[in-house]
Amino acid sequence: MKMNTGTKVILAGACVLLGLLVWNLRAAQESDRPARTQWEYTIVEVYDYDWEGQMNKLGSEGWELVHISRVVETFGLRLKALLESGMTPNIKYEYIFKRPR
Repeated sequence: MKMNTGTKVILAGACVLLGLLVWNLRAAQESDRPARTQWEYTIVEVYDYDWEGQMNKLGSEGWELVHISRVVETFGLRLKALLESGMTPNIKYEYIFKRPR
């Protein structure tokens, strides 16, 4: 089956219009996506005597608790050697918070 020149032009134009429509729809979808959130982090030592007050203060500043890490300070010694010497390790907790920039 042979196509005349007019049919070829119409078919090519339809392909171009379809391509533009698909491209426009894709661009609209990408612009609807929310921007990636940028985060800032802070590490805080929170003391037992005012734990609730400190948590509320950080929360009111927009900080969200994401991790708690137990830190054992052995003053450069291995834990076994530290305990054998009669010393006790210093144990504290570090709280890691994040909030949007």
